[in-house]
Amino acid sequence: MSLASSPPPVWTPPAGFPPWGTLHPASLAGIRAPAPHSPRFGYMYGPADGSSSPAAAASFPFPPSAPVALRHVTDRLRHLAADGEGELAPYGYTHHDGRRHADHAVVDTGVGVRVSHSWVAGPGGVGWSLRVRGRALRAGEAGAAAHAAEGACDAGGCGWVDRLRVAVGMGPAFPPGAPTRLSLIYYAVAAPEEVEGGALAATAGVDATDGSVPWGTLAVTGAAAVASAAGGPPAIGRVTIVGNASAAGGAYALHLLPPAGEVSRGAAAGDRSAAFPGPVRAAVQQVPLAGAAVVTVRDEPAAAWRVDALAKYILSRVITAAVRRVSVAAAGTGPHRDPPDVIAHRRDSALARYVPRLGQMSSAAAPNVVLVQRVLPLPFEVDAVFVPAGAGAPDGKGGGAAAATAVPAADGGGDHLDDPLAAAAAVVNGGVGEGGGRFGGSGVDLPPGMTGSALTARITEGRAAVEARVEATFRLAARGEPPAVVAFARTAVANLLGGLGFFYGSSVVRRADAARFGQLAFPPGAAPAAPTAVADEGRDGDSNGEGNATYGADSTDVVDGATATTEADGDNLTYLSPVSLFTATPSRASFPRGFLWDEGFHQLLIRAWDPPLSAAVGMSWVAAMRAGGWIPREQILGVEARGRFPAHVAHLLVQSPAVANPPTLLMLLRAIAVDAAAAAAAADRAAAGVPPDTCAPPPGWPRYPPSVCRVLGVAPPPPAAAVTAYAAARALVNYLSSTQAGTSPLTYRWRGRSTAQVAPDGTPHTLASGLDDFPRGRVPHDDERHADLAGWVAWSHGLLAKMAAAAGAGAAAVAGHAADRDAGVAALTAAHAVTVVVGAESGQVAVVGPAPDGATEGGEAGRPDASAVAEVAAAAAAAAAAEGVEPEPWHPSTLLCDWDGAAGAPVCHDGYAPLLPVLLGVLPASSPAVAGGLAAMGHPARLAGTAGLRSLSAASPAAGTADGYWTGPVWVPFSYLAVVAAARAYPHVPGAAAVTAGVRQRLVANAVAEWARTGYVWEVYDGMTGEGRRGRQFCGWSALVVLAAAKRFEGVL
Repeated sequence: MSLASSPPPVWTPPAGFPPWGTLHPASLAGIRAPAPHSPRFGYMYGPADGSSSPAAAASFPFPPSAPVALRHVTDRLRHLAADGEGELAPYGYTHHDGRRHADHAVVDTGVGVRVSHSWVAGPGGVGWSLRVRGRALRAGEAGAAAHAAEGACDAGGCGWVDRLRVAVGMGPAFPPGAPTRLSLIYYAVAAPEEVEGGALAATAGVDATDGSVPWGTLAVTGAAAVASAAGGPPAIGRVTIVGNASAAGGAYALHLLPPAGEVSRGAAAGDRSAAFPGPVRAAVQQVPLAGAAVVTVRDEPAAAWRVDALAKYILSRVITAAVRRVSVAAAGTGPHRDPPDVIAHRRDSALARYVPRLGQMSSAAAPNVVLVQRVLPLPFEVDAVFVPAGAGAPDGKGGGAAAATAVPAADGGGDHLDDPLAAAAAVVNGGVGEGGGRFGGSGVDLPPGMTGSALTARITEGRAAVEARVEATFRLAARGEPPAVVAFARTAVANLLGGLGFFYGSSVVRRADAARFGQLAFPPGAAPAAPTAVADEGRDGDSNGEGNATYGADSTDVVDGATATTEADGDNLTYLSPVSLFTATPSRASFPRGFLWDEGFHQLLIRAWDPPLSAAVGMSWVAAMRAGGWIPREQILGVEARGRFPAHVAHLLVQSPAVANPPTLLMLLRAIAVDAAAAAAAADRAAAGVPPDTCAPPPGWPRYPPSVCRVLGVAPPPPAAAVTAYAAARALVNYLSSTQAGTSPLTYRWRGRSTAQVAPDGTPHTLASGLDDFPRGRVPHDDERHADLAGWVAWSHGLLAKMAAAAGAGAAAVAGHAADRDAGVAALTAAHAVTVVVGAESGQVAVVGPAPDGATEGGEAGRPDASAVAEVAAAAAAAAAAEGVEPEPWHPSTLLCDWDGAAGAPVCHDGYAPLLPVLLGVLPASSPAVAGGLAAMGHPARLAGTAGLRSLSAASPAAGTADGYWTGPVWVPFSYLAVVAAARAYPHVPGAAAVTAGVRQRLVANAVAEWARTGYVWEVYDGMTGEGRRGRQFCGWSALVVLAAAKRFEGVL
């Protein structure tokens, strides 16, 4: 593996863009700057004790042991949105404005707590505050009763290990009961995000403390130990993580403030460990980590992002060691090295001894990972405040990292047990409040409004502002929607905005593809590259999979922890030059990265909420475009993204320019171009003092309408944003139409179909289409044709025509794009329109029409003769008579069917793929395919599902087959497209009004009901029952329910 010389990041945030945000969406709380190699901050939490109920111990099926405590603590350490196995019920953002305010909450039935946080940008956008709250679940709260109930695991409330134990009659491995404390672990990571030159970036100078490397370094300051009034273990005061990184704008300090009345574990040890008998009780009092502790580690850069694994390893070693030592001492079989209370006070010794040797850790004075743990009694509320250098209190005191003195990593005192890694751990005990600390960490004044009651007021104001903005944007309450719909909309928007992320890194490609497409289409200061076609290179129907002619199972190459298929020589892959990407994500848990075809749908809602924020996303994707108009369809950027990529689909890590994706990004690019042109024209007219419907010609000229002004050449030049968006859109459409061209003119086929990548029933996947397992031809073939792809191409040319006018491309360009659209529609109809007959009641479909290419002069496929229809009806009547039921009427209809190149016959499945040209509004209202599509969308036995529009007709023999993914479930974006098309493209066609009202009503009602029942917005909804399925909190395109509820239909057609 190697990496080409990387240029400076192409995309940089526009002026006024927030300097920090919740831009690491995979984490429950992930904060970073929108800059490559930014330091990352957040927290983890997990159980700090066992049960407080003695009765729970009596019912425990076997004596607790070290593995029990170990698994309970480590398996339930929550860091990622994917953690919890279903024990998080639910989790997600409750409020988010996309820029300066975010509220997040987790109902954790596994740990028995509700943990929430608020992230708020500092006054004037300088710095930020993070307030974390925790409390035990209450009776009646989601999952709370199940947490303590005997049958909780049967209901899916426990992790898979506990469920397995219940299944075999052993019971849960950890006793249920209300927790009394929680382990809260803050973290900071300062490490490069991407590899360069075959190794992690800039290993030279990595210890620089002056910010000369983007990620910089970390250090810790704190306050001196102060014994509690009762003479017990010391309380922990303020701890400050300091750093200096150019990606963070220079020096900074993250102040971790103590909560009011915080105590260390020892004060209530008996209460929290009553369920544990004998020596295990004493051991549990010494875990997890070391109470209130700080760990500074210099991990190898490639592993620094695995901060959760680091914490779990430390926890496991501490627990194991503590149980072993106390058990041996109590049994009298070994020396009692330290009484339990002394062990509790000398926390650094245990930590230093058991810091994991992950990678090349060392005790260097320049750590790149810092963990700060607090063990807090429930309930609690605690603040963390991030302050950049020079942003201290108005009187000039303090001012961030420059005022702090780093604690040497080896400082912390105590017996390090002769371990060479002892200096990697340091315990920083400090005074409560603002008392003068030995290291100065507690004496730094904070800017006003960043903590305490002032922060409380700002959090309250931020929530109220979000709620008011939801109503102002979508007017749901004003439309008479019930409160549940309003609350759903606020949550869905919050989680879509909370899924925004900033990523930096490289896509993995074949070397040959890197040579042809490695350059950026929009390098800094250069014009867009000309579109370049990708030849098929004789790939025999792309039977290789993902367009990679060398894909196979003979050899593998490990790419940063993910296995990727390669040539037999193991060196067929390489990295493209790295890019920055600011994007929404489909799901924080399942897909916390950018997906090309999802993003266009995401931005329909984000643009309604915050047009400039959405435009920043669009320009970021444009900057990631490669020569020839190629944008890798899945953006797996950086060492963390590759390291977390699912191993079972590791072959998908390799991106291929031969494999395209639906061009939904054009919806955003069109909006950027049109809005920029309109804003510029309005500004020019306002400056010239002329009415909005005229332009400003030279002095002495009459005032003409803007269209005349453009002809006369006196209109102002189009804005740069419109020109860039149009250029990118042209490149993307040219790439799509050239790389996916069929064997006949103006026909198209999705590349990447393979007999090696199939569903369990042998259905080849068509991942490029996005409709992965939708039934098509059983054997991938060069001569196959795909109706949905032809619809995307025709729709794309229509959007280009609208963009050309905004970009000032001229009347000829507009007319040319319109002609391309019309030609594409005619070819689509000729190649794919097939007459079928449909059972009036059953919804079954039978093909009786001519195969594609049997077009009449008017461009429509000819209808079959009456005998063909009669033959189908007679066969159906005979079958009905045999079953003793009344025969149903059969009616002719039209479907846009795929063409099976291997079989030489149409493939007609009643569902999303043949319906897509109708959903995109590209066909004329007079087309029989429009009437046929509307009929299918309104038929309860075909596509009209309880939750919206089914992906495949319930009457189809293929319904529920393959992976069950696109073969029946309801997907929100297609249901939304159906409502938009019926309302905007075909409002006067019979049946359109019923589709608009019916699909919209079922879509909104079901999604809101499932959210109220489960707390989640789901990836798909069951086509028959409407129940949420697959990915939880799938607030990417599933959030489009909000636009359907608000009747906001702009941006698609």
